[in-house]
Amino acid sequence: MASKRANKYVFRGAVGLTAIAREHGNGMLPQTLRQRVCRMGLSIEEALGIEQLIGVRKPDLLHPLWKLALGMAA
Repeated sequence: MASKRANKYVFRGAVGLTAIAREHGNGMLPQTLRQRVCRMGLSIEEALGIEQLIGVRKPDLLHPLWKLALGMAA
Protein backbone atom coordinates (compact mmCIF):
# COMPACT_ATOMS: atom_id res chain seq x y z
CA MET A 1 0.00 0.00 0.00
CA ALA A 2 1.34 3.41 -0.92
CA SER A 3 2.11 5.99 1.72
CA LYS A 4 -0.57 8.60 2.27
CA ARG A 5 2.04 11.29 2.78
CA ALA A 6 3.67 12.57 -0.39
CA ASN A 7 7.45 12.53 -0.55
CA LYS A 8 8.34 16.17 -0.20
CA TYR A 9 12.07 16.00 -0.94
CA VAL A 10 13.57 13.80 -3.67
CA PHE A 11 17.08 14.32 -5.01
CA ARG A 12 18.86 11.92 -7.39
CA GLY A 13 16.92 8.92 -6.13
CA ALA A 14 17.25 9.73 -2.41
CA VAL A 15 13.94 10.38 -0.67
CA GLY A 16 13.84 12.65 2.38
CA LEU A 17 16.32 15.15 3.73
CA THR A 18 18.03 12.61 5.99
CA ALA A 19 18.72 10.25 3.09
CA ILE A 20 19.82 13.13 0.87
CA ALA A 21 22.29 14.37 3.50
CA ARG A 22 23.61 10.85 4.03
CA GLU A 23 24.11 10.06 0.33
CA HIS A 24 25.01 13.43 -1.18
CA GLY A 25 25.98 15.70 1.72
CA ASN A 26 29.68 14.77 2.02
CA GLY A 27 29.45 14.46 5.79
CA MET A 28 26.76 17.11 6.24
CA LEU A 29 24.41 16.60 9.16
CA PRO A 30 20.74 16.15 8.27
CA GLN A 31 19.87 19.02 10.64
CA THR A 32 22.12 21.35 8.64
CA LEU A 33 20.45 20.41 5.37
CA ARG A 34 16.98 20.76 6.94
CA GLN A 35 17.83 24.25 8.25
CA ARG A 36 19.16 25.41 4.89
CA VAL A 37 16.18 24.07 2.94
CA CYS A 38 13.29 24.76 5.33
CA ARG A 39 14.36 27.88 7.20
CA MET A 40 16.67 29.62 4.75
CA GLY A 41 14.57 28.72 1.71
CA LEU A 42 17.42 27.35 -0.41
CA SER A 43 16.95 24.64 -3.00
CA ILE A 44 18.53 21.27 -2.26
CA GLU A 45 21.24 21.87 -4.88
CA GLU A 46 22.12 25.23 -3.32
CA ALA A 47 22.08 23.82 0.22
CA LEU A 48 24.42 20.98 -0.73
CA GLY A 49 26.73 23.32 -2.63
CA ILE A 50 27.53 25.68 0.25
CA GLU A 51 30.98 25.06 1.65
CA GLN A 52 31.98 26.16 5.11
CA LEU A 53 34.89 28.57 5.15
CA ILE A 54 37.75 27.69 7.46
CA GLY A 55 40.06 30.46 8.56
CA VAL A 56 43.83 30.31 8.86
CA ARG A 57 44.60 28.57 12.13
CA LYS A 58 48.29 29.44 12.22
CA PRO A 59 49.10 33.11 11.70
CA ASP A 60 52.64 32.30 10.58
CA LEU A 61 51.14 30.87 7.38
CA LEU A 62 49.73 34.26 6.37
CA HIS A 63 51.26 36.18 3.50
CA PRO A 64 53.84 38.75 4.70
CA LEU A 65 51.75 41.66 3.39
CA TRP A 66 48.73 40.45 5.39
CA LYS A 67 50.93 40.25 8.50
CA LEU A 68 52.05 43.82 7.89
CA ALA A 69 48.47 45.03 7.39
CA LEU A 70 47.33 43.31 10.58
CA GLY A 71 50.25 44.66 12.57
CA MET A 72 51.81 41.24 13.10
CA ALA A 73 55.07 41.88 11.22
CA ALA A 74 58.20 41.49 13.30
